[in-house]
Amino acid sequence: MPGWGSPHRFVSCTATAQEGSEAASNLDWENFMEWGVEQGVWCPGWTIKEQSSGDRCAIATEEIEEGAVLCRVPRMSAWVVTEDEPPRVPASFLYPGYWLSDDVKSEKGWFLKLAAKLLYEKHLGVGSKWFRYIQMLPTHIDTL
Repeated sequence: MPGWGSPHRFVSCTATAQEGSEAASNLDWENFMEWGVEQGVWCPGWTIKEQSSGDRCAIATEEIEEGAVLCRVPRMSAWVVTEDEPPRVPASFLYPGYWLSDDVKSEKGWFLKLAAKLLYEKHLGVGSKWFRYIQMLPTHIDTL
C-alpha cells in the first residue's frame, strides 16, 4: 500500500457484514468517502450506505476475506481523546477549569471530552476540517 509506511500510526478495524436493503438518501455518501480519502483513510472493498430504516451500514463492493483489514485511518484523522489531555478547544468556547471537575476525571470523562470536541468542531461550521464528517452524523438516534 503506497503511502502507508512505518512513520504513520493507524487505527485499524475489522468487521463482519450484515445483509440489508439500500435506500435512497439525501446524504452525500460519495462526497463523504472522498473526504475520507483526502484525510488519508484507506477502505478498499466496501462503502457506506443508508438502509430503508435509516440505519447506516458498511456494504461490501467486492469479496472480502474473513479477518481482512477493512479500514486504516491515520491517527491524525481519527477522533482520539486521552485521560490526561484536555480537548484542544479555546477557553472562549469552554471554561478551562471544566477539565478539573470530578465528572471529567471519572471513567466517563473520555466521552465528555469527545462531546466537547464535537460541539466545538460543529460550532466552527465549514471552517472545520471535520465539516463533511459532521454533516454525515445522525441528528437523532432512536434508543427504544
